[in-house]
Amino acid sequence: MGVAGVESQQSAEEPGEQHKQREEERYLVSGNAEVFLNGGTSMVRGRIVNLSLSGCYIQSAAPVKLSTGTTVDIVAAVRGLPIRVSAEARSSKPRFGMGFLFIAMTDETRRRLAKLISQLQAEGQIDPDPRTMPDDPTTQP
Repeated sequence: MGVAGVESQQSAEEPGEQHKQREEERYLVSGNAEVFLNGGTSMVRGRIVNLSLSGCYIQSAAPVKLSTGTTVDIVAAVRGLPIRVSAEARSSKPRFGMGFLFIAMTDETRRRLAKLISQLQAEGQIDPDPRTMPDDPTTQP
C-alpha cells in the first residue's frame, strides 16, 4: 500500500452496490474536482459527475484505488458553486472513479449545496443509474 488508504488491488464491490444503500437521489452534474488524501499530501484530480446532499461520484483516470472508509477532503466546483467537504470513500475503481459519502461540511456549504440540489431536481437532472457515467463508451446507446 504506499499511500495510506490506497490499495493496489480492485475490490469485488461493484459501483452499483452502493446505490442500493443510498437514501437520496443523485443528480447529474459536471465540474472539476480535487480529492486530497493523507491530510493533503497527495491529490487526485477528476470530474464530479453526480451529486446529492450526502455524496458524489468523481471520475478520474488516476490509477488509484481507495480503501472503503478512507477519509478525504474534496474541493470541487459545480455551476460556479465551490464545494469543500470531508468525505469517506464508499467505492473506488482505478482509472474510472470514486464514490464518496460526505461526512463533514460547513453550514454555509450545506445551504449552498441544498439550493443547487433543488435547482437540479427542478430541472429533472436525476441520475437514473449512477453506474452509467458520462463519457463511458460502454454505456452509450
